[in-house]
Amino acid sequence: MIALRSSEVGPEARVSLCKAARMLGVTPKSIARWARVGVRGVILPTVRVGGRVFVLNADLDAFLAAINREPGDRTSSAPVVPLKGRRIASAEAALDRAGI
Repeated sequence: MIALRSSEVGPEARVSLCKAARMLGVTPKSIARWARVGVRGVILPTVRVGGRVFVLNADLDAFLAAINREPGDRTSSAPVVPLKGRRIASAEAALDRAGI
C-alpha cells in the first residue's frame, strides 16, 4: 500500500474500497482480500490518503483485465493452480500411494 497526500491523487482518480465493492457487486471484505492476498496471482494495488484506503481507477481497470485474461494469455511462466485443485491433486496422490 502506498501512502499519498490528497493533493497527489485527485478524488476523481480514486474510489473507496466500499464504492469499488458496490461497482463490482462484491463485499468490501472481498476487495480488501484482493488487495492483501490477490486473485489468480494478481494483487489489487491500493493507496492510503489521509488515513483512508482507496483504489485508483486505473489500477482497478488493470486488475480486472489481468484476472479476466485467459490462462494461456498470462505473462507469468508459473502456472496458476487453484487451491481446491491442489488439494484434490494432493488427495488423489495420497490415495494412489495407499493403493485405494
